Amino acid sequence: LPPLAYRILSIAVSLLPKSLRAKIWYAMVHLGQRKWPQESNSQRIPGGMYVKMGTFTRLSEGEIMRHVGSHTTVPVPVVVDNFIYGDWTYLVMSRLPGGPLLAAYESITPEVEHFLSVQLSRILASLRTVPPPSHRVEGWKGTPVYCERLRLDATPTGPWNSVDEFHEALMWRARKLLL
Repeated sequence: LPPLAYRILSIAVSLLPKSLRAKIWYAMVHLGQRKWPQESNSQRIPGGMYVKMGTFTRLSEGEIMRHVGSHTTVPVPVVVDNFIYGDWTYLVMSRLPGGPLLAAYESITPEVEHFLSVQLSRILASLRTVPPPSHRVEGWKGTPVYCERLRLDATPTGPWNSVDEFHEALMWRARKLLL
């Protein structure tokens, strides 16, 4: 579907109660599981979309995709639906063209590897043009950071008032892990 169709679907779905939306996306995930294998922590569903849902999905993921899409040239999915119902967060998005890099990894030639490196460099350069909202190290809109690499128990941590304070926290954690 073209991006406009996903945006129209997004508006239509947003008019429904969250309880009904949760049931619809849950059912769509089960339909998708019959046809496509699960990819990472999201499930492909009919209509060229993916659903990511659960207690580890964050509402901010969809908000960040919208922000990146409106401030850069980085290709991002269209966010069709993004809400919290009960303990679960639902993120429904369009599918971008292409396939998983892992599927082609063994057959990548040096020329293709160079092309991918150039493409990734352009994407990162575009992301770096987005000015940080503050000097602090924090999650989306000043929230704590949810990152398993920083906290193995996946509980939020931070924010920190400066990059130096963030580095001090990382070093404290590293020393604690080594002892």
